[in-house]
Amino acid sequence: MTAAQVGGQTGAHNGANTEAPWWLDLPRESIGIGAELIDQLLALVVSGDKTACCGALAMYIGAIPRAGDQCVLLDGAGQPACVIEDLEVIVQRFDAVTEAFALLEGEGDYATWRAAHEGYFAKHGGFSPDMTVVCERFRVVEVIAEPARLEGSYRHG
Repeated sequence: MTAAQVGGQTGAHNGANTEAPWWLDLPRESIGIGAELIDQLLALVVSGDKTACCGALAMYIGAIPRAGDQCVLLDGAGQPACVIEDLEVIVQRFDAVTEAFALLEGEGDYATWRAAHEGYFAKHGGFSPDMTVVCERFRVVEVIAEPARLEGSYRHG
């Protein structure tokens, strides 16, 4: 895929005569908090097992993503790992998240997903069944990092 196809920019990077990656100016994001969880969730994204994520609205800084937005997902060390594009973004109450959406997160069955997210939100800002969450469905546009360094199994915690 060329920069023109995705609307990116090309040019010299670090003074060398090479083209900068088309994704260089995209926003940077991480899924989860803490290097281990970030790498576990990222491995699910890169493998294609995770095509959705859900975050507390209160944790979003700046604008809420929209369908068509792209960003670079960072690994647990803060290095670029892949580019994703949002396909759908829904803002809703936590208790309105469907089982179908939860399964797209690739983190287990609905009961496991719900328990893990309730625990995660309780530890990071507070949980309430009626809290507002941002549910993003996405696709991987490009893998930047080799998945081998992202190996590891997902563990709820």
